[in-house]
Amino acid sequence: MIYGFCSKYKFKDALDWLNRMGAKEYEDYYPIILGWLREATNTIQLMVSRNDFLPDLWTHNMLISGFCKEGNMDEAFRLRDDMITNMKLLPDAITYNTLINGCFEWRSSSEAFKLFEEMGDKGVKPSGITYNIMVKALCKEGKMEEASAIIVKMEENGYCFTVPS
Repeated sequence: MIYGFCSKYKFKDALDWLNRMGAKEYEDYYPIILGWLREATNTIQLMVSRNDFLPDLWTHNMLISGFCKEGNMDEAFRLRDDMITNMKLLPDAITYNTLINGCFEWRSSSEAFKLFEEMGDKGVKPSGITYNIMVKALCKEGKMEEASAIIVKMEENGYCFTVPS
């Protein structure tokens, strides 16, 4: 039923149906979220093609975040590349934080580290959130020495590590 509504772009009907069923898990809402993301992306592409609208950094960050949360890292990176190449927008710390977190979640820590290095190469200063994402993910992977090195770097840059909950 849910997939049927979503395939017809009736996301409100799908949401109403889920609420009536008493959905309790994030996964229950996944098809609706995925549909909204695709619809938002398509809408923005249409607006750009008509020269009515150029999406800003905030818009790109929201879409990248959505695709990272659903595990669609290829689309998240495509949007990041598109914002640089076609929109002439530079990723900020939020863009990198989102992609780094997505890489730890869905890809590999080596890709997350490449993004962390890229931040510095592009002149984007890591935030306290960036460091906390790195430390939390490394601890989760059991890489305590690497996590400790990030904490030292974090403190050298004036940030305090916060214990994730």
